[in-house]
Amino acid sequence: ETDQYDSSGNWVQPYNAAHWDGEKWELKKITYGGWFWEIHTVFAISKNDIWFDAFEKWDGSKFIEYPVSEVLVGFGINKSWGTSDSDFYVVGTNGLIAHYDGKEWRRIESGTNLKIQDIYGAGNDKNGTPIVCAIASNPFTADGNAVIEIKKTGAFFQPNGGLPYSLTGIWSPNGKRWYLSGDGIYRNYGFSKNWQAIKDVPTIYSEAIRGTAYNNIFVVGHFGLLLHWNGYSWKDFTDKNVVYYGLAVKGNTIVAVGTVPEGIVAGPAAILIGKIK
Repeated sequence: ETDQYDSSGNWVQPYNAAHWDGEKWELKKITYGGWFWEIHTVFAISKNDIWFDAFEKWDGSKFIEYPVSEVLVGFGINKSWGTSDSDFYVVGTNGLIAHYDGKEWRRIESGTNLKIQDIYGAGNDKNGTPIVCAIASNPFTADGNAVIEIKKTGAFFQPNGGLPYSLTGIWSPNGKRWYLSGDGIYRNYGFSKNWQAIKDVPTIYSEAIRGTAYNNIFVVGHFGLLLHWNGYSWKDFTDKNVVYYGLAVKGNTIVAVGTVPEGIVAGPAAILIGKIK
């Protein structure tokens, strides 16, 4: 955006990122080749290795720009995940799955034109490689869905029996148990059977699911939805008119980001930071 204003009508320096140092927020204007762009996904491999979409990285002291690969041209990046600079994925519109090996991007054919909503990797297969999966869906349509396991050799559909069309999040604590969020919350053990809907949770659309273990799972979504699973029961912290779209959990800290709706137009940003006791 070229012009931004606060709630009092005062002009604010345009920004596309915000940094929290533990005490205060600092608005950041990150550019690529001098251009200011809308950042869709941020993924931190470490505090000195933070990716912004697929084009720029923070190395702890400066921003490094990466050439825009033709593999990514014509697609919108939605989410990212990786273990290092030589094993990094982005997913997005029209079934985009791309992998960076430290030298170049390679497109992995997903077999679908659906928007890939989320990607996550956990555990290891027999070769010691993380098990990486993605969920594809065009929410609030009847376009279908796809659960996709991603390997270096290609992408492979996994069973999606028992799932609705609208899904937006995928997460696993160990590469064996998998959880989905969207029009309900679902779980599966090794993709061997139909997905099971998790009951006793609010019927509010959930946008994201993340955690640190099978007994420490968070879900966020519309109407301020915030749920926590402690291994025995779900606790509902929902209490605000906020739509949370993004979620991260690390150590004893949870961060959710979204917006406060104002009519038919998205309102100001909303950021939740919580501590697990």
